[in-house]
Amino acid sequence: MIQNNGRQKRKRKDSEDEQQSDCPEVDLGQLQVNTLRRYKRHYRIQTRPGLNKAQLVETIVRHFKSTPVTEKETLTYFIYMAKTHKSKFDQPTSRYHDSPT
Repeated sequence: MIQNNGRQKRKRKDSEDEQQSDCPEVDLGQLQVNTLRRYKRHYRIQTRPGLNKAQLVETIVRHFKSTPVTEKETLTYFIYMAKTHKSKFDQPTSRYHDSPT
């Protein structure tokens, strides 16, 4: 007879399972190739030239999932901007922007 001593082995969580539960899935494959290239250029992601869309999506998903986000700060900023109806496009692009008179 085997004695258990009240101990149970804990099932080890795979790192993939942990990432999936922390991060909602975003289907970046629905974006156009030009949008994916702009994302790659904006974040200066290094890739070999001539990637097809599937390879580009795979690279960008890895980057997207590895990007840290401070949830509280992000949500606070989003709510503030939504309530004040402001957008980054509302801001003048230049110090010398002429104001309407």
